Amino acid sequence: MMDGSSTRRGMPCWYRLPNVGLGAINDSILIHCSIYETLQANFSKTPLCVDISDYSMFTIDRYYSIVKHKTSYYTFKLPVSLGYLLANNADKNTHKKVEEVCLDLGKLFQIQDDYLDCYGDESVTGKIGTDIQEGKCSWLAVNALKHCDETQRATFVENYANKDPANVDNIKRLYEELRIPDLYKNEERIVYEGILQK
Repeated sequence: MMDGSSTRRGMPCWYRLPNVGLGAINDSILIHCSIYETLQANFSKTPLCVDISDYSMFTIDRYYSIVKHKTSYYTFKLPVSLGYLLANNADKNTHKKVEEVCLDLGKLFQIQDDYLDCYGDESVTGKIGTDIQEGKCSWLAVNALKHCDETQRATFVENYANKDPANVDNIKRLYEELRIPDLYKNEERIVYEGILQK
């Protein structure tokens, strides 16, 4: 797209295919965001893989990028935008404000979902949390790494992305030690109040 090419390696460029167009940008971001998780899920235990438990990618900026492209768009922005277009409302300023609120709603929703994955009651949420076992870049994991010292980081690396219940319990204890639930409540309030301000 950047150079306007029609073909790449003898094949039509993805963005030139019917019904793709600018959607290719979103597709490339989704692929980029999924590469690390795919490598982790498929190759982390192989002898050829040195250590792809590189949690340096677990940053708040990366987390919010994932949230924006994974949750905010399809859960909030796209349905609301569709309704907005069907209502034949062409006011761009209002549409921009609506988009901002939708993106923040996606952020709030995902932060809450990450918290409930670890601390939610299965009988209420209807699901068993697996973010720790799957090694997901969750809000809790990102903030644990942000606030931990070297010893706590070693505990995180040793126990995260491990299905053994003892390892999961070690991560939950680390979250408590780092006061992640308190940080979550504060962040939830800040994001919620930010939405109300818009």
